[in-house]
Amino acid sequence: MNDYANILNQIDEALGRFIDLLDREAEILDHHPVDIEALLQTCEHKGTSMVRLDQLERARSALLESRGLGADRATSDRAAIKLELNETWQRIIERTEAAAQRNRLNGFVIGRRLDFHSRALNFLQTAAGMTMYGPTGRQHNIGRSSTHLVG
Repeated sequence: MNDYANILNQIDEALGRFIDLLDREAEILDHHPVDIEALLQTCEHKGTSMVRLDQLERARSALLESRGLGADRATSDRAAIKLELNETWQRIIERTEAAAQRNRLNGFVIGRRLDFHSRALNFLQTAAGMTMYGPTGRQHNIGRSSTHLVG
């Protein structure tokens, strides 16, 4: 099953690239302020990488199923051992788990930042509402009448 070895190698390489993207995303998120353009570009590359990983996984599953085998974890483990590909298969499993953990962590960091910025924006909008100036130069105060700043 040389085809199976080829697919596993492609998955392993694609996972390595995906993890590099997750590391880059974490690095971007660690800087203040966040480089939004770099983050968006990295997220776009992540999406493309995830599509490729999905394609490769479907190809791997289809290949096993075409040989009358299931694509479940136990069958995949046995196939890797039988074909002497266990080292690559185990690395794929480890990398998949590491990628999932890094992606969750990056998602948590993004969630925390969004929450912080949402609260800060809410505070600023509330504070600005107390002495907010409209496009005509009128000051809008809560509980007060509007006044002109310019004549």
